[in-house]
Amino acid sequence: MPSQLDFTGSRLSSAPEYVAAVARLGALLIPGSAGVYVRPRAKPPRCSGASHGTPLVLPPELRLVSESLDKACHHAQAAAVPFPVVSPGEEVSDDLRAAVAFAVTCGEGLSAWRAAQCAEMEVVASTLTRVNECLVQLASDLRHAHLLRGCCVAFIAAWCDAHQWPDTAFVHRFVLGFPVVRDIPDSGLFRPCFRPATAPEDLFSVDNNRRWTDAVVRRVVGLASSKSAKDVEVVNAVWERTRAEACKGYVKGPYKRSQLDSMFGKNRYRVMLRFGILQGSAGQRKWRAIDNARSSGSNDMATTHETISCITFEFAADVAVLVQLHSAALGVPCPPVRIGFDDLTAAYRFVPCSQPQYTVFCVWRPKTATVPGGPAFFYVPGHNFGMAAAVLNFNRFPKLMVAMARSSLALAVDQYFDDYMVVDLEAAGQSGQEGLAFLHRLVARPLDADKHQRMAPVNDGLGVSIDVSAVHTDNRLVVRCRWHRCYTILTLLREARDVDFLPPGTASTVHGKLGFILSAAYGRVGKAATQPLVQRIWHDTDYSFTPALRHMLEFFEALLPELPALTIEVGLSKQALPPVVVYTDASFKAPVVDGVRSPVSELGYHVVVPRPGGPPDLLYQSVRLDARALQAFSSSAQTLIMQCEIAAATWVYYSAPHIFRSQRVIHFIDNTGALSALLHGYARKLDCARMVNAFHLLAASLRLRVYFEWVPSLANVADLPSRASEPGAMDTYRSMFPSAVQGPSFLPPLDAWLPGGAMSLKSVLSQYGSWVGSVDGPS
Repeated sequence: MPSQLDFTGSRLSSAPEYVAAVARLGALLIPGSAGVYVRPRAKPPRCSGASHGTPLVLPPELRLVSESLDKACHHAQAAAVPFPVVSPGEEVSDDLRAAVAFAVTCGEGLSAWRAAQCAEMEVVASTLTRVNECLVQLASDLRHAHLLRGCCVAFIAAWCDAHQWPDTAFVHRFVLGFPVVRDIPDSGLFRPCFRPATAPEDLFSVDNNRRWTDAVVRRVVGLASSKSAKDVEVVNAVWERTRAEACKGYVKGPYKRSQLDSMFGKNRYRVMLRFGILQGSAGQRKWRAIDNARSSGSNDMATTHETISCITFEFAADVAVLVQLHSAALGVPCPPVRIGFDDLTAAYRFVPCSQPQYTVFCVWRPKTATVPGGPAFFYVPGHNFGMAAAVLNFNRFPKLMVAMARSSLALAVDQYFDDYMVVDLEAAGQSGQEGLAFLHRLVARPLDADKHQRMAPVNDGLGVSIDVSAVHTDNRLVVRCRWHRCYTILTLLREARDVDFLPPGTASTVHGKLGFILSAAYGRVGKAATQPLVQRIWHDTDYSFTPALRHMLEFFEALLPELPALTIEVGLSKQALPPVVVYTDASFKAPVVDGVRSPVSELGYHVVVPRPGGPPDLLYQSVRLDARALQAFSSSAQTLIMQCEIAAATWVYYSAPHIFRSQRVIHFIDNTGALSALLHGYARKLDCARMVNAFHLLAASLRLRVYFEWVPSLANVADLPSRASEPGAMDTYRSMFPSAVQGPSFLPPLDAWLPGGAMSLKSVLSQYGSWVGSVDGPS
């Protein structure tokens, strides 16, 4: 395997002290952790969601059930299919498995072992002084040279070679800098995803750069001279933030335009407009400076080959299951676990950039007694917030540190950008976080002491509160949304409503915050309601607070205060019974009678309920929707089959909630539009989106886990009940399934739960009580 130091020639990689260091660090790796990194090829599975499956029409051999023509055969195969969704701990990396297994085996001796590991690594680092000086010297004439001061780059290289780390060019880029435009080389770490540059090469020509800089300067001057108090506040806040960064060496400047010409060549640099957004909860808000690489075309000039996949709180559930698994293998009780969080200091700023001419930004410098006010330019030796390449380049560093902590300290840790989540044994005390901090000090990339959250039974991170206190006693992990975060979102939306103005930037902030909060909600509840935000971020040109946004706000005003805690079962025992199997279908006709279009639909379901020690119960039902009921749907649509299919899929759960509570369900549907909407929790049609919301609200209340799959119409058992009024349909059904009995039927009036907003939520849940109350049927 190539050495991290190959870019320097063989002199350093073959140096005796370097070869010895690689061997010593290799001996410190825990068993089963070296050379095991596997590049992800798909998005990581979600274990806690209500809906899974595929919206695609797959070939028979790739479906859960291959039968395509015969209803009885499809039914027989479906009844024997195990639930296909992974549970926590089933799909984790080998180095995480190795880390947890080693930690559980060490038990009470884990803290002392880690201390010895850190001491040995520190000794190894001290032997690499000469090699490290040679590496740092390579960057001495570069504009990011100061970022390497105190960093033991040689230790990083030796560890990577010992571990056989797949990102073989990391040290090369860490020393000489990462590119931010044009081709961004593939690291081999993240999920493959090729995105070519969309901007022409001449976008960064000298003439275009000059014209663009002129435009940015005019914009900055215009903001500074604005009569809007808000604009002036942002301009001043951005300057103060920039000045603070300059004092710490994170940005370099201020410069005049002529000075940039001298440094980079006349107009051979691309300027970004720096803007500010206010982040944080009420009373704790602070300004964050972001450089607009989108408007400058910098992001469009980047060709990337991969994309990151972020962790969620489910990482804690994965670790909890692994702890239980390895404790059981050792024949010892499951030990208590604790959770903590750490944060990198000035994360993006510490990763060197090889193209500082493309990290330049412009701000307004206020007038002082000694300096006239005017546009001022800075460049970033590291990476700008706002550049697409910065995400990939930066994440290569914490991804490496995670591997280092797992393999050298047996620490169960993962990262979400610059945040680290640590799940460790209670017996290890604070040794895991102390070891993680040691590794970062070794490479001069310190953790933020102000954001350190010590190991504890309950801690806040990734936008939610994670409680691991009952992992060893009740086999469960509880995730809660923090109310102050909900309040912040509602406040932002109410303020926008009151002034009738929601710009895309604010919409993006709200959408991101909602993403965190709804990740702690069961399934995809509320996701469809965010459709107006997505529309505002990417498509709208009118920034008024539209009726769709008002419906959305009303919905979240009802949902967020009632959002229940999410409980994730992390026990090793498997559910004894097979999953419940559901088929739903809808028929739709719109005959014209006396010149009047009279739509009518029939909904049907067929449910297979497994019973211990005996054959399953079979239930069926049908219901007819006349023209009056269908008026709740879009009146302009030529066909309402998709709406009726979604209604049928939701109706079955309304009808028999006592059957479905806390169950795993395989649900077959033959309409791909309805399937996709229910699976993703999102639909473009407003009436469909509202029904999808209703489904996910009910699924959350029932704690369902549903796997959706397409079934050919000829094999859909519910096709017959959905045509119950047609001659012979039910006779055919009864001949196939003589033991089937009529199940319950309850469908709230469509005009009660289709309108958006709070009325939708309240009318749906009022049929069954509160989130955590009894859900046994309509009141």
